[in-house]
Amino acid sequence: MEQAMQAIQGLFEEANKLPVLSPDEFAQWRLEIENKAVGNLTGYDCPECKNRGHIAYLNENKDIVSRLCKCMKIRCNLQYIEESGLKDIIQKCTFDRYNAAEDWQKYAKQQAMQFADNPETWLYMAGQSGAGKTHLCTAICSKILNSGRQVKYYLWRDLFHTMEQRRFREDGYFELLDEIKRTDVVYIDDFLKAPDRSKIIGMIDSAFEIINARYNTDGITILSSELYISDIYALDEATAGRIQEKSKFIQIKKESGRNYRLR
Repeated sequence: MEQAMQAIQGLFEEANKLPVLSPDEFAQWRLEIENKAVGNLTGYDCPECKNRGHIAYLNENKDIVSRLCKCMKIRCNLQYIEESGLKDIIQKCTFDRYNAAEDWQKYAKQQAMQFADNPETWLYMAGQSGAGKTHLCTAICSKILNSGRQVKYYLWRDLFHTMEQRRFREDGYFELLDEIKRTDVVYIDDFLKAPDRSKIIGMIDSAFEIINARYNTDGITILSSELYISDIYALDEATAGRIQEKSKFIQIKKESGRNYRLR
């Protein structure tokens, strides 16, 4: 008992040695403790917030409040890249790595870069297979992702088959359409690509539903296709008309020698 009393007395004596803090000094002390705490966020190591995701500061009443750390934008971008479907190709499909040796390549690259700088409309990039449409569209998506916007990539063939599989499962079908509607930026690669025209005709209903879903949102839609907009008009005016109204066009003429996969 005597030892316990001595220990308590020692604590009181130590406490009496501590400096007396003013309310402002006490608030600052608490703030420093808060900002020294280490968080548990992963994926990016931030020295500023120590992976808490927020930074504390004092308001005019000397209350501790917090704001999001700037690293949260980086974390969101990393998550969006992970979820976009472009993670495996986004590093190699950049504007710098697009070989613009010929005039038509320079034009396509210039137009794509202009769109990436100010993506306020849709983009429809059409024409020659193997000319780098996917490369340029991916580079556009990369810049949009780095601005902090959500991008989702779909390969048309896979998207169409998924829609067909879910068409008679109402919950799954409308869930997919809702995902397409809600995503900020949607990129559909090889739009309406099929082995022959008869197969394309069978895809038009699904194509219209997707285009119409995007048409009724404020999001950006990027389409790459071997079909010119005139080809889509010949298939379905309603689908083509919505694309025409919303889109900036980059159409690459089909000529021998422009398929770089064959070189």
